[in-house]
Amino acid sequence: MSTVRSRLLRVCLAVPGFLVGSAFGIETKWRRVDPSPPPRTGHAMAYDSARGVTVLFGGWDGSYDGETWEWDGTSWSLRVDSGPVPREDHAMAYDSARGVTVLFGGWNGSYLGDTWSGMGWPGRCARWTGLLRAKTTPWRTTALAA
Repeated sequence: MSTVRSRLLRVCLAVPGFLVGSAFGIETKWRRVDPSPPPRTGHAMAYDSARGVTVLFGGWDGSYDGETWEWDGTSWSLRVDSGPVPREDHAMAYDSARGVTVLFGGWNGSYLGDTWSGMGWPGRCARWTGLLRAKTTPWRTTALAA
């Protein structure tokens, strides 16, 4: 997935269920995609290059959100609704060497400094695993990961 398409997906979450883009031949018009994540801000996304999907976690939709969604280029799927505490303004990146998505930090009324790895969302062993807790890692909010 191109960086441009990744950015378009992030922007489109402000209007959930729609994908936009006439640039670069991605799409020619707005279209409704159901089901889809509710509108939110402060979420994080990472592209899982091994499976060709974009993973979305958390955000703010009137309350802190703790859902894990995947976008496969055609449709959204809710994969996990348990794991890290709900949060916004966290960072995520895909670790291709280990084949996991890594989540760090954020905010849920308190600063968070925990680190999680997630794997197996296509229906097999779907889970997040806590790696480091807040007392071992300084907190961060609105961090970036690559």
